[in-house]
Amino acid sequence: MTGISYDLNVTSSGVVQVTANNGTETKAAQFNFIVRTATASQPRPPGIVDGINYNSDNTTATLSLWAPGKQSVYVTGDFNQWSVLPEYQMKKSGEHFWLEITGLTAGVEYAFQYLVDENVYVAIHMPTRSSILMINSSRRQPTRP
Repeated sequence: MTGISYDLNVTSSGVVQVTANNGTETKAAQFNFIVRTATASQPRPPGIVDGINYNSDNTTATLSLWAPGKQSVYVTGDFNQWSVLPEYQMKKSGEHFWLEITGLTAGVEYAFQYLVDENVYVAIHMPTRSSILMINSSRRQPTRP
């Protein structure tokens, strides 16, 4: 067994790609990492309530989550390949966090979950959903049974 270590000073979130070759086989793995940044503080747009708020043409949705005492919330889902990315960090409005998701396809069901304080994944049960998502704990990516 051979080991390798590497120290890297990072100042912003990113992706690490690791590739190894033993002479006969190559394996690759990738992971995202987050460097906590200040959460933008911005009032929720008028009319936005906790849950999913669709615009009139259903290509944009504003997600809102009540999370008192929390510092940050990210949204991961089908629309961003389940990646924790800085552009999907929700804005804070009092005890609520919100984010507008654009570029959706009307009529398509998207699965998503929240990452709260870079520590806990939260999937919200929507009673009107026709499907249930199962969490794959090794990848933190829900799957459909």
